[in-house]
Amino acid sequence: MPDIAPAEIADSPLATRRRALAVLCITDARAKAAAARALHADLLAHGGTVTDVDEVLVADASAAIPGRPA
Repeated sequence: MPDIAPAEIADSPLATRRRALAVLCITDARAKAAAARALHADLLAHGGTVTDVDEVLVADASAAIPGRPA
């Protein structure tokens, strides 16, 4: 199973942290290893972040609220 440092996850977008938590919650060892490999591959492919479409939409919507810091 790939080694993903906690600091890498803590500095990542919310989607990455959610996905890492989901990997940790898997009880089947083979499924957990496969999910961890997939997460690690996505992190490598996207420069250390995995962004969820919903996360981007929420960020864009909150930036449009008057008086709210960007």
